[in-house]
Amino acid sequence: MLFRAVNILLATFLATTSLAEYNRKPGGDVLGACATFAADGSSAAVTFDATNISLDITDSSAKNSHLTLPLRYNTGFAYPSPLPEFRTSCDAYFDRAADLIAIGVGRQVGVADVKTMKWVGDWDILELMPESHRSSLAGFLEGTTSLVVVGEPLAEGGKGTHWGLLAVALFDPSGKQLMPLRIQRYAPDEQQFHRFADASHNRLWVFRCEPVDRPMSRQPLCPVAATSITENQPWSPEFVPSMQEWKRTDLWFYPSAFATSDPNMIVFGEGTTIWAVNTQSQTIHRFVLPMRPHSPGFGQIDRRVALSPDGQVLAVQVDRSRLAFPFLVDNYVFQGSDIAVIQINPFRLLGVLRYGNTAYAPGFAIDHRQGRVTALVYRHGRWERDEVSGAPQRQGRGRPTS
Repeated sequence: MLFRAVNILLATFLATTSLAEYNRKPGGDVLGACATFAADGSSAAVTFDATNISLDITDSSAKNSHLTLPLRYNTGFAYPSPLPEFRTSCDAYFDRAADLIAIGVGRQVGVADVKTMKWVGDWDILELMPESHRSSLAGFLEGTTSLVVVGEPLAEGGKGTHWGLLAVALFDPSGKQLMPLRIQRYAPDEQQFHRFADASHNRLWVFRCEPVDRPMSRQPLCPVAATSITENQPWSPEFVPSMQEWKRTDLWFYPSAFATSDPNMIVFGEGTTIWAVNTQSQTIHRFVLPMRPHSPGFGQIDRRVALSPDGQVLAVQVDRSRLAFPFLVDNYVFQGSDIAVIQINPFRLLGVLRYGNTAYAPGFAIDHRQGRVTALVYRHGRWERDEVSGAPQRQGRGRPTS
């Protein structure tokens, strides 16, 4: 329980971590990276520097293609940083047919036709959604070539964020807006419930966590509910975990990483714990990542997560930190990142890819086919493909694990 509490404090106070890494001049020009796999085995790898976005596509026959796009908008930071607060977002999505690839770098969206290897769209989220703040690309809408962008509306007066409301817009690949900006409430005013947009299943998932001034073992539960992103639909009945099977400290408080393998199955992580929740069958499965031996410090699952196209294998970024002298709770020093590769059903750790101490946020994707697991990772200034040694086992009932 003490270790779990420290992890929660680490997430809360990470913003005050020393910025020595952030202020350090990087060894190269790359400011960020991201990647994704398609269902047919194709992959897309994205890197960006201060002037350009680079896209490399490898199709299912191993043919490589390359595109570049000018980075028209300042990322806001001169140097990259391992800290989430100081990173420019990078996201990549194939549509269901793998004919289009959409990438989001900060406020810029680029869309390429995979067959012709030409850009068909390049647009600015802020220009098209000036009423919203912290907007980002969420992916292709369920089975279509329409793109979902989500964010929070601006507060009154145009400054700050109106927490508790979600702004959603729908665009075609060229950047033409397909529906009026939609504002929906997902939390009471000024509440910061953790919400996750799942464009591929047209779902908005919300964790209704309301902490109180009590020990962690006596915190209220965090129910989960969902609704449509793009349509006016009622919220699903809240999923509330049963305390007959779990202790409060076995369950989630502030989820960070999030993925969905189907409309009713969500997988999410916090601290060093991962849960798989089936809202239809009302089941929970839990997995705790093993500690790195002989390595004092704390692990924290980052928001970056990758799910294999078949939904069977998950990869999560785990940032490692340690307390520095004078050992105050807000004096954490970044020690590097690992990428944990995990089979979901049943939960099993397949392998850990060491990323090391770097100023760059790891870019990675995961694929699983024909009994093999492949990780695509940007490190050492280049994209590398790693075969994960642990082969997934046949799916079973997935009994809860801790």
